[in-house]
Amino acid sequence: MCRIWRTVVFAHPSHLNLCITVGPRKPNHIEVILSGPFQILIDYNKDIDRNFTSNPPALRRLHAALKHPDRVRGITFEGTSAGFDKFFEVTNCPFPVLESLLLSPAHGYDLKLPDTFLRGPDLCDLRHLRRLKLYSYSLPPICGFLPSAALTDLDLVINATNGTSQEPSLVACLQGMPCLHSINLCISHKIHDSLSHPPTSKATLPLSKLTCFCYNGHRAFLNFFSWPGFSPHPSEMSTFSSLT
Repeated sequence: MCRIWRTVVFAHPSHLNLCITVGPRKPNHIEVILSGPFQILIDYNKDIDRNFTSNPPALRRLHAALKHPDRVRGITFEGTSAGFDKFFEVTNCPFPVLESLLLSPAHGYDLKLPDTFLRGPDLCDLRHLRRLKLYSYSLPPICGFLPSAALTDLDLVINATNGTSQEPSLVACLQGMPCLHSINLCISHKIHDSLSHPPTSKATLPLSKLTCFCYNGHRAFLNFFSWPGFSPHPSEMSTFSSLT
């Protein structure tokens, strides 16, 4: 890199939207690299060995990146129960510039978010969080987590046990997120009696900015919704539903 361009890059990294991606296998010399001014993207995705707890370099990179929570802009983490235990140990502090979050546990593991996850003991808000994806996850533990962010994109895969209704809790969460542009929702569970009857009263969802709604699950869930005044032009709204 020429000296002039190097000066420009290091003087205005945020204006140029530059980030350092940290994962289990890269970068090397991470402490030196993270000493610069660049924002950080943490990417421990499914293409990497999920059992990273037995990989000291992978753990070292994660710890090094999370020493700079005020620069972490995006987090993608997919792993086993042991991996998430390690992950939650180092994410109990505020992340003031976090914009996107994706969490996906290994099959059969149900995430239990700590109360201080991403917010610390003083429960700072997540005002910059815009994109959230949570997979294979039961809903109730996140009800207090979602409304604290001004989300625009929400992707949820909820595996509920038989006899446990997730719908009222989810509706309550959505009522606190009026800024949503896109919802991708999958509710996977056995049908129980409470779903076979429509609710006595519908919840009002003021989602005036919604342009995309994708749903996969039991059709009775849609009976919980009431969107007064929501009638976007067909060219502005794409809706896909797979109903059972």
